[in-house]
Amino acid sequence: MTRHTEEQLERCYIRRIVMLGLGAVMLGAGLLGFCSQAQAQDIPLYTHVSDDVTIKLMPSPCVDPTTSIIIAMNMPPEAQSKFRHLESSWVVPGVGRRDYPGCWMEDGDYLFLIFSDATAGRVTKKEFTKRKGVTES
Repeated sequence: MTRHTEEQLERCYIRRIVMLGLGAVMLGAGLLGFCSQAQAQDIPLYTHVSDDVTIKLMPSPCVDPTTSIIIAMNMPPEAQSKFRHLESSWVVPGVGRRDYPGCWMEDGDYLFLIFSDATAGRVTKKEFTKRKGVTES
């Protein structure tokens, strides 16, 4: 093998190592950013837990497409942007636990909840446990 070919092979090898290293750093940074963002949004502002139901009121915007359509058809435009995401799990007799996504909005001392099955209701904030460190908005 000539000296020229050996140098090319060595440069090619070093180039691969550098590219793999940069790729790993970028992937790690991306995963770290994604995980920290997801973790921050996974902390509910309010929760309600009983034997039959668990409801978590999240700080992120309303993302459920079915509930978003219900809101768009029944609420004035200025109220639509105030809805946030909720996660709920209900005990259904003969079926077990079933998840129903939905959206929620604060209205004074009340919380207005809409679920993906078109069930809606207004409950007092007292029925929910507030996350420590959250101030009234």
